[in-house]
Amino acid sequence: MNARFPNPDAPPAPHISVCIDCFNYGRFLTRAIESVLGQKGADFELVVSDDRSTDDSHDIALAFARSDLRIRVFRNPTNLGMVGNRNAALRHARGRLIKPLHADDFLAAPDALARMAAAFDAWPALALVACPARSVDESGRTTGTLTHPHAAKPVSGTGIISRCLLESRNLVGSPTGVMFRRELSARGFDEGFFHAADLEMWFHLLEQGPFQWIADPLVAYRWHPAQQTERDKKTDAAARDLAALHQRYLGRPYVDAKPIVKALIRSGHSSLIAKWNRLRARHSRTPSPVGSPGVNVVGFLASEFGVGSAARAFALAAADSGLPCALVNIRNKVHSNLDTSLGIPPGGFSKTNPHHTNLFTFPAGYTRRFRRDTPRRFFDGRRNIGIWFWELEKFPARWHAAFDAHDEIWTPTKFCEDAFRAVSPVPVRRIPYPFRGSDAPPDRRAFGMPDDEFVFLCTFDFLSLVARKNPEAVIEAFRRAFSPTEKAQLYIKTINSAACPAEAARLRAAAESLRVAWHDDHLRADRVGSLFASCDAYVSLHRSEGLGLGMAQAMWAAKPVIATGHGGNMEFMSASNSHLVGFHLVELETNHGDYEAGNHWAEPDTDHAAALMRRVFDNRTESTPLGLQAARDIRTTLDPSRCTTFLRTHLGATSHPKT
Repeated sequence: MNARFPNPDAPPAPHISVCIDCFNYGRFLTRAIESVLGQKGADFELVVSDDRSTDDSHDIALAFARSDLRIRVFRNPTNLGMVGNRNAALRHARGRLIKPLHADDFLAAPDALARMAAAFDAWPALALVACPARSVDESGRTTGTLTHPHAAKPVSGTGIISRCLLESRNLVGSPTGVMFRRELSARGFDEGFFHAADLEMWFHLLEQGPFQWIADPLVAYRWHPAQQTERDKKTDAAARDLAALHQRYLGRPYVDAKPIVKALIRSGHSSLIAKWNRLRARHSRTPSPVGSPGVNVVGFLASEFGVGSAARAFALAAADSGLPCALVNIRNKVHSNLDTSLGIPPGGFSKTNPHHTNLFTFPAGYTRRFRRDTPRRFFDGRRNIGIWFWELEKFPARWHAAFDAHDEIWTPTKFCEDAFRAVSPVPVRRIPYPFRGSDAPPDRRAFGMPDDEFVFLCTFDFLSLVARKNPEAVIEAFRRAFSPTEKAQLYIKTINSAACPAEAARLRAAAESLRVAWHDDHLRADRVGSLFASCDAYVSLHRSEGLGLGMAQAMWAAKPVIATGHGGNMEFMSASNSHLVGFHLVELETNHGDYEAGNHWAEPDTDHAAALMRRVFDNRTESTPLGLQAARDIRTTLDPSRCTTFLRTHLGATSHPKT
């Protein structure tokens, strides 16, 4: 491309790149450029990409550039078309933030760039910021305001995509009214679209992070007969693009609509759906009573699986905090619901949420279903907080809209905190996990563990995804570490193998000829504690982990723990209290349950794990002090009193319900 500017004296890369795409708009370009140069309090460059204009557009841009080093002018070797020229400007941009500006539009406020950039500074996870536009005629006279109904706070990007699709309108606006993060836009505008190329790009960005609306009109959008929007009205380009947009995005899992609704939208009846949604929203705005001070702990409080254990731990911490507390149980349809460790008989849980704070302890992926099954009055007027876990470094877009149902997200590990904070439109806080380990005595005979054998324990739930828990690596490491004649046993405790018979059979085949014992059944909490007390060492070669309660319980029982040094378990594990197994990160080539292709998780070093198992077996005097250190550390790091203090601080007199 022919670049008259930049030159060697150009300033370093700026914070913002204003990108003007221009074709034969010389009569408007001066106003557009002057509106940028008049901006106050912003570090910016101005990139002008001319698409082989036949008027004086290129000369006008060059004249400005000669007197201002912030301006960089480029001219395409051939005409690329509207969308291609936008991409050309984007390729030349150097700023962290991109501010598109049509050559026939202009910035209407001298602090437009500063205010939009400030939104990103205040909330770094934002993907896209937008504002209303003053509507002006060809002469620049204001004729109205182009705006959309949005909350004045960050919201999930996928929630905005769903609204655009279900309401059949662009709720973000034109390129002139937006600013976005350059790192998220490397793909560029999709040149397979024309009329809807901007909206498709907004969708692409919003799948990667939150959206923020600034209520003031900071830009001006010019209406005139020669603009592309007016020319599109004479063709079916808009209809074709809309159909393609529906084809690409309407089937995404985050679009919260029944199949019949999606079918109606695809068949051209979107206006009926939009009217119905607006009517339903209008009539559902009924005031909800504000609850009394205190907290409602909501979750799978009687279910016998990891999420249920976490729910009970937070319920006990809430009760210990001294705050008024109601426990609202959700019956799980897959796992057993027979846990009574909270001392509440079946049917004894609260049927209502009387307090003004809801503490939801179920996973983010369950949010949509719970809200569908529960009256709005359960949430409205309340402060809604989710306690979430996640096992990968990237939190999937399919659940981003769950943020919008919460005022805050709390999570017990930095690993999870980083994943959520990167895409969250609401505050994310780290809450200490209130771990209460079991002090039940060992009972090796009851579990079939020979007294003269060294027993390595491995535990997992088949429904927590075998590929993630990676027990095959534990079996292989055990195979490499010991011969069948040595007095070493691998004891594999599982639940829900009946739900995954093929995987269970594959694992048993992998362990054939080895000294491996299997136990697949739900155990009471005290029996689980006794199981951990009975083993000699614990092994977890997980590929990803949000917390790792099995490892925590083994450490509580003063057992040496051999585990992958990656994931949420690093919140309480270190080289001083555990044997950390080396790993390298690998990309998921296919989807594994909720874990989507393209993400990364750990591949533990099986040889290293085998060497550590051998070391623990051969050097038992070394393992004793390591286990004792682990027991001390877990009682400090995951001390329940730290959680109760956190709850008192954040849910006490200073907490307020959602308004």
